[in-house]
Amino acid sequence: MKHITTILLLVIASQLAFSQEKQGKEKPSLTFEVKHNGKTHTVTVGDTVHVGYGSHPYGSFMYMEFGAGKPLPKEVAGKSAVITKIQYFKITNSYRVFMKSGMWRFISDGLQQAIAKKEVLGINQTFFE
Repeated sequence: MKHITTILLLVIASQLAFSQEKQGKEKPSLTFEVKHNGKTHTVTVGDTVHVGYGSHPYGSFMYMEFGAGKPLPKEVAGKSAVITKIQYFKITNSYRVFMKSGMWRFISDGLQQAIAKKEVLGINQTFFE
């Protein structure tokens, strides 16, 4: 019985030691670069995005959406948003950027295309003309 108790205590102690080691290591923040008209910006979490105007005929956005694939409405045009999360998809080699502006939370799977269509005018102090 003493041997079983000793082995059990050793297993529990080693599990606690390894779990504390894993908690100390944080995953580095994901970044990527966008380029337009010779200007390059490294996109990171916490950056401020200057939203332009939608490129659909009635003013909604083509490359930014909210909900289940619904295009972002024209009411968000001209506002600023903050990047809250970046995801990378290895299979398609693409990035998904999560943003928040006031009560709106939205995503963009094509931030580079949104910049080209002037849906995104700039990020932080870098303005794409």
